[in-house]
Amino acid sequence: GSRLVTGSEDHTLRLHNSADGTTLHTVRLPNDINRVAVCEALRLVAAACDNFSVYLVSLDTLAVVGRLQGGHTAPVWSVGFDRAGQWLVSGDDDGDIAVWDVARRTLLRRLTGHTDAVLDIAVSGDGRRAVSASRDFNLLVWRLASSGGDDDDDND
Repeated sequence: GSRLVTGSEDHTLRLHNSADGTTLHTVRLPNDINRVAVCEALRLVAAACDNFSVYLVSLDTLAVVGRLQGGHTAPVWSVGFDRAGQWLVSGDDDGDIAVWDVARRTLLRRLTGHTDAVLDIAVSGDGRRAVSASRDFNLLVWRLASSGGDDDDDND
């Protein structure tokens, strides 16, 4: 059946039956969970947490399989995968965005442009761009995939 994943300030990631809402499994993380994103291609859940980290949890084993850290200096409020699972993009309370290589679990780069918390982030279907929404009342579009030029301006 269909499943739903939720995260909570009580440090729990829950897998629910979407038909009736019953909790199927609970995974406890070490910090408040502000947002979750699911990558079906990789069978992973990303949990944006208050401890400046993003945790990766396997949908198959429900085990923590990675922790992305070093990309944020404030609580992480938003997280999103590209459809293929190549990149994960996360936004924090200071307005900074981190772009991660999911397979290597490494930070690729940091993007700046917001002046307040990044509350939501989404990656385009083709994985080439991300859109961030901030408490600063701005939506910004970011180039994730290079078009082959030497343009260093990541913000469109």
